[in-house]
Amino acid sequence: MTWLAIGTTTHELRDGDVIVGSGFDAQWRLTSVDLAPAHFVVSLRGSDASLKPASRDAVVAVNGEQVQNASHPLVDGDVILAGTGRFLFSHALPGAFASRDSNPGLGYLVDDDAGVAHALGPSTLIGRAASNAIIVRDPTASRFHADVRREAGGFVLRSIGASGTKLNRQPMKSPTLLAEGDQIEIAFSVLRFTTLTPPGDIVPAPPPHSIANDAAGRRPTLAADGVVAVEKANRAGRAARLIQITAGLVVIAAGCATWWWVSSR
Repeated sequence: MTWLAIGTTTHELRDGDVIVGSGFDAQWRLTSVDLAPAHFVVSLRGSDASLKPASRDAVVAVNGEQVQNASHPLVDGDVILAGTGRFLFSHALPGAFASRDSNPGLGYLVDDDAGVAHALGPSTLIGRAASNAIIVRDPTASRFHADVRREAGGFVLRSIGASGTKLNRQPMKSPTLLAEGDQIEIAFSVLRFTTLTPPGDIVPAPPPHSIANDAAGRRPTLAADGVVAVEKANRAGRAARLIQITAGLVVIAAGCATWWWVSSR
């Protein structure tokens, strides 16, 4: 026999597929560990077992490593992390298995340029709007750009803004379990993920701004090429003003020279 266990609850696996999730279509339905309606699928074919996420947005890890869309083989004793749950895959009926919850501990997003560290909570929203836990004041950032959630035994980054998020300089295609030192790029800001206590020269981030005066957050998001166009227009305007000022100074100098020449005769 083959089993999945979480806390003191067990589920026997038989040949075929078992959907684990919080929805009514899940064969093993769990509503207390923050799973998606259909979170992951365990397949058993004789003595061979494998696991895969039930959807592109569902994050699941085996022994701390995120499982991508392809099936991942399971062996006796593997620990499956999904939502806030910690599951055991076993060929023997297990007793009480550790804790029902999987707590990743502390995590931070560090802005090294600004010298500040943002402590991560159960869900940490990042974006231009003042209601975010981490505010990115950049016109190319979405109002609600990304979210970092505690799940799958760690912290998962999800890109939710229309303008996209980069992880380690690569555009994100799906939710990703963060690893130590990962670099998150949102617009022109870079945040470094760490589970280590920030050094003394990195200070805690100040509280978010008041929502009442969030004019920047209410403006439409600009594409990166739009920002470049605006900057070009600003440079052109500054150049035109410089030419006007220079021409004015030339006229004044010419007038002064004429007055001096006339008065000296």
